[in-house]
Amino acid sequence: MSEDVIADLSAALMRLKQNAAINVKGKFKINLSTVCKEAGRHRSAIKKHPKFDRLREEIRAATEVQERERDELKKVRAQFSERLESLKADNANLEQWLEDAGQTIFRLHFQLKTLEDDREYILARVADARKTSRATNKVFEMMNFDELIARGGA
Repeated sequence: MSEDVIADLSAALMRLKQNAAINVKGKFKINLSTVCKEAGRHRSAIKKHPKFDRLREEIRAATEVQERERDELKKVRAQFSERLESLKADNANLEQWLEDAGQTIFRLHFQLKTLEDDREYILARVADARKTSRATNKVFEMMNFDELIARGGA
């Protein structure tokens, strides 16, 4: 009889180790209670009798392995969480930088448009001055103004 109990409990422990539980649902910790539940036995099935010592030791070892794995998983989750927070901060910084760059581009575009408008105004004033005064026209011809404007992209 006790050999059947040990066999049932050993098989249950093996299923729990392999995450192939039949009777235990959801997340579980490997311990005496869950092994007994998985085997379909009462908690008291593993008595303090010496014939169960080896099985109790296997359960204790499996519990330690599971706890180490959970601790390692917690560390990995913490590292991923820290990395995620770091990436979120980097993303916020990049979004701010992009917004600043967009504002700078807008400001520079506005300044360029203003300069182009000023240039057009000045060229129109020069053309008017050249038309109305021969002396002014002579000065501009001596400065080679038309060639300067052509090289400057007028």
